[in-house]
Amino acid sequence: MQTVNPTVLRQKARELSRANRKWHFHIFTPDCKLNEKKEFAFIVEDASEGETYVHYSSVKLVDLGRELVQLLHGKDVLKKDAEASVSSPTIGIIVDRAKDLNDSGKAWHHHMLFPDCDFNPHEGAWTLLFEDPVSVEVLESVTDEEPKKDLKEIESLFYAQKF
Repeated sequence: MQTVNPTVLRQKARELSRANRKWHFHIFTPDCKLNEKKEFAFIVEDASEGETYVHYSSVKLVDLGRELVQLLHGKDVLKKDAEASVSSPTIGIIVDRAKDLNDSGKAWHHHMLFPDCDFNPHEGAWTLLFEDPVSVEVLESVTDEEPKKDLKEIESLFYAQKF
């Protein structure tokens, strides 16, 4: 994993997107189950080349995340779809918990682990992880196809938090 600054992360993501390469990113909190360090980590994975870039800091880079999630999944990913329905009972539980946490002002996070993600314990599948800071429970939904509707629901709730 190569340590870089946020400007390099942004540039790498834009380059990968323009080149139609396979890439994705993560925002790890200090208490994240996937994070080996006790500070925020912003990670860009270039799955096409097997390269990973990280920036560690004392602050969550929410604005960079908001920018890159739209670059990765399209501008509509943050627009709540009133007609959207969740694909599984687990996603329904995740959405309900995220809404409750947002209403109570408690920070939470999730991960969309792509099939080729370095952090995905279910290689070849799409894994959506939700880390509940209150119950300390980790919920996961594993699917064979990209859970676009679920991701849209979760991302809109994640970026609606008061950071």
